[in-house]
Parts: sequence; structure tokens; C-alpha cells
Amino acid sequence: MTAKRSAVLRIVVSVLCALVCLAGAAALLLNWSVSRSYNATAALLQSNMISASQKDPDISALQRSQSQVDEQLASEASTSSFQAQRVRNAIRSAQQASKSLDAKLTAIQKKNEEAAEQNAKQASAASPSPSSSASSPSSSSQPTDAARNQAIQEAQERTQESQDQTKLDSLLSQNTVSDSSTADGTAASPTHATTPQPW
Repeated sequence: MTAKRSAVLRIVVSVLCALVCLAGAAALLLNWSVSRSYNATAALLQSNMISASQKDPDISALQRSQSQVDEQLASEASTSSFQAQRVRNAIRSAQQASKSLDAKLTAIQKKNEEAAEQNAKQASAASPSPSSSASSPSSSSQPTDAARNQAIQEAQERTQESQDQTKLDSLLSQNTVSDSSTADGTAASPTHATTPQPW
């Protein structure tokens, strides 16, 4: 009777060990898959950040690309309960960086729309009626004042964009998941986002 009970106990222990091994293997596979997907997403996000910092970026194309980044990050974050801590933290930081870039693109788009509207008004004002030819001298200084104010505003915006880019780069530099990210849940060793680790 004792021998039979021992045999049953050994079988139960073996089954439990097998289940634990299977669960561990599944978790490792999941983290490997998510990390690989994340590295590709981080590379795309970094590319969008660089493009957004260029002069006259294609906002429509960047917004479409950013929509893809946001969708991928959301998909990668959907299994956060089963992810290693470093993978989860990297995805969360990337989402913050992506959100900041989305806001930056929206601001650039609004600025472009306002500039186009202002140019249209100036073009309309450049063709005054004959009765307006005797306008006061002060009116001739308005375009100069407007140009000076616009130059000041653009300088301030460039400074702000530089600060935003530095912040985004700092966030993203902590995001790329290295090959060791699936081994445990300890804090990740930051790798620069411009050199995502291949699998």
C-alpha cells in the first residue's frame, strides 16, 4: 500500500513539474515574441522622431506611421500580465514617447494650417483697391512687424522642439529590450533605440 501511494505521489509530482516547465516555456516564448515585436516598433518610433525633427516634415505620412506605432504598442501591452518586468516597463515608456510625438505632430499640423491661413490673408491684402492707395504710412510697417513676430515665434518653437526631441530621445533610449529581457523580470539594461537588438 505504501509503495502504491509513493508511486502515485511520484506521478503527481512529475505532472506538476511538467506543467511548471510548460508554463515557464510559454512565458519565455511570449516574452521573446513581444520583445522582438517591440524592438521593431521602437525602431519605427525612432525613425518617426527623426523625421519629425526635420524641416517641413510630411505630417500626414508621419501621422499614419504613428498610428501604426500606437496600434503595435497597444497590442504588445495587451499581454503585460505575462511579461517580464523589463519588457513591460520598456513598452510603457515607449507609449509615453509615442504620445509626446503625437502631440508634437498635432502642434506642427496646426502651425502649418495657421501659416497657410495667414499667407492667404496676406495675399489678399497685397492687392488693395485703388481707394486704399492713400492709406496711412503705419500700414506699411505691419508686414515687417508680422514677419519679426513670426521669426521670434519660430525661434521659440525650434527651441521647444529641441527640448521635446531631447526628452523623447531620453525616454526611448531606455526602451530597447536586449536579448536577455526574456530571462527574468529584473530591471532592463538600457540600450539606445537607434540600435535595436536583433533576435
